[in-house]
Amino acid sequence: MTTADKNRPPFRIDHVGSFLRPERLLVAAREAKAGTLEPAAYRAVQDECISDIVAFQEEIGLQAVTDGELRRRSWSAGFIDAVDGFGLREGTLGFRDESGDLGLVSTKTPELESEEDIKRRIDEAANFIPLDRLGISPQCGFSSGGGRGQPITQDNTRSKIELLQRVARGVWG
Repeated sequence: MTTADKNRPPFRIDHVGSFLRPERLLVAAREAKAGTLEPAAYRAVQDECISDIVAFQEEIGLQAVTDGELRRRSWSAGFIDAVDGFGLREGTLGFRDESGDLGLVSTKTPELESEEDIKRRIDEAANFIPLDRLGISPQCGFSSGGGRGQPITQDNTRSKIELLQRVARGVWG
């Protein structure tokens, strides 16, 4: 794989979903909801927190960065509201382009998974989808609990993404 290829999607390690909301953002959201913080001031706190999370993603080497979904009130906000009749239905899951992103580390516990277990699961998936069409990621966003009572910290987030990066380098180079 050339350097140019490594800088174009699909990436071998990716993060999809929300990042932890900083305490100052949680406080600002409560104040905005209570009407004690002006919308422009709340927007300014959001902007600062988004700048920080973008810098964090760049610092740890993610190739695609997002706003961390820091403007959403929860992981499902917007999507469920926008989709009429949202729900689960019976059926099968398939991949149109025969590629997949494997969510192989938990975003709910601070304990690190083992590199060997992650590599074994990649090997298992490669029985169904060619290895060059696979990527790895956390199993979902790090803030799906809305920031309350979560045992995950930003340092845990960093460690888990760095673990995936080490595994990706070992598997795909």
